[in-house]
Amino acid sequence: MPTSSNAEKLRKQIRKAFQMRALTISKEAMEYAVQILVELQGEEQIRWINKVISVLSKQKASGPVLSFSEFKSAVNECASSRSSKQESLIRVIDLFTVPRLRYDEQRKMLVAVDGLSSAIGQSNDAKNLYRERLKLVVQRALRSSAFEHYQICTVEALLGTPERSDNSVLIGMLTQRNPGVYEIEDLTGSIEVDLKEATFHKGLFTDGCIMMLEGRSVGGLFRVNAVGLAPVESAKVTRNYFGVTNWFGGEGTVACGSQIRLRTLCERNDRTRFILMSDVWLDDSRILSAINELIFAFTDSQLLAFIICGNFCSQMGTADSYHRTYDIFADRNVHFIFIPGPDDPSLNSILPRPPLPFQLFELMRDVPNCSFASNPCRIQYTNQEIVIMRHDLIEKMCRNSIHMPSATADIPEHFCHTIASVGHLSPLPLHISPVIWQMDSYLTLYPLPDLVVIADKFEHFHYQLENTLFVNPGSFARTDLNFYVYYPALRTVEVCSADQKATEAPE
Repeated sequence: MPTSSNAEKLRKQIRKAFQMRALTISKEAMEYAVQILVELQGEEQIRWINKVISVLSKQKASGPVLSFSEFKSAVNECASSRSSKQESLIRVIDLFTVPRLRYDEQRKMLVAVDGLSSAIGQSNDAKNLYRERLKLVVQRALRSSAFEHYQICTVEALLGTPERSDNSVLIGMLTQRNPGVYEIEDLTGSIEVDLKEATFHKGLFTDGCIMMLEGRSVGGLFRVNAVGLAPVESAKVTRNYFGVTNWFGGEGTVACGSQIRLRTLCERNDRTRFILMSDVWLDDSRILSAINELIFAFTDSQLLAFIICGNFCSQMGTADSYHRTYDIFADRNVHFIFIPGPDDPSLNSILPRPPLPFQLFELMRDVPNCSFASNPCRIQYTNQEIVIMRHDLIEKMCRNSIHMPSATADIPEHFCHTIASVGHLSPLPLHISPVIWQMDSYLTLYPLPDLVVIADKFEHFHYQLENTLFVNPGSFARTDLNFYVYYPALRTVEVCSADQKATEAPE
């Protein structure tokens, strides 16, 4: 029998895990869960909880509180499917089960943070959030061949030595203490910077962004000659250094990109495709008609999944529109993945966001080919890692950038270089782009995945960088019904509209 303290600890752990998915568990089901969990160890407990939640999210619930019978049914399904479960080509990973990563400076390796994250953090969590982001970038830069002939200086070393005639290179986070007064801050301290004479290289340099500065220290002021981003590192280089551990999430301990068997599966399914779309307004008859036409047009092709990002309503608060989806998506051979948008109903507007509340798609619970994902969302397809986020980020970064590209057409390239260099989906300060402190690592892009989809209302684009493809499908509803088709085996995309469907893969 568990002790009262252990039992209470388990109850809190279970309650927290379910609340993060907007689920409530009945008292009887809670005691049943404690009875099972007490026989398991810490990591196994977390894994078991996440598996049960994954099963429950696909079942039709009788009400807002999960009953004992519903909970027990999910437990039995987990137990019976463990040995007989067939491998699926596509896996939607519950973001809240992904290992929380940090860089251990003493051991010089990536390590997983123990325990479940909490939506209510401590004050130190906000400070550590920035430190962990910076540590990942600095360790990567120190290993880069670009720094074989340069030495990265720390703020502490710069302030502790006399003025030098030669230039120094700093890597740190840009902060604005007062209007127009900027500082660069690293793990050792901060120093005011003068950017008046600086030359800006590729990137969108915002408050809160991690960047590289070259210049001279004069009287406690760092006069900057050049501003740039830390070198981007491919996933192959990262794994050559840190090994092939699965940091992406999902099942298995080895990264899917390192498994020959999965790569062979991808090559065999060389005609498989995904549809990527955003701003799919389910309260707009024009949109519903276009979706129906697309499903019909792709019936005979090897379409594996529709990845559909919100917003799902043209106006906030029109929740009845979500119930119209059943007739469109039921009884199809295609997988549908729904990712909430910024104006869709949720517990909050802070990233990461849980899946849409099950009440909105209650009829869809009987449809086995539908998944309701978090925002951001992680997907594994054979040997490929895919990250999707629905967030209007580009305009925010442009509005807060201290320097803009000379041409608007260059913004996508600068944007992609920035998030790849910083290794984060939202390289902005928390007051501009709020993030749950203890869950910041869920937004990390390290190692770089194969495909990064930033679903933004900005004009659609795609860009290749270090074997990672960055895609913004743009707004489906606000344009001529534009969307993207992704071909995993070819690692290419094609921009399409609902009037001109891509029914054949590119050569």
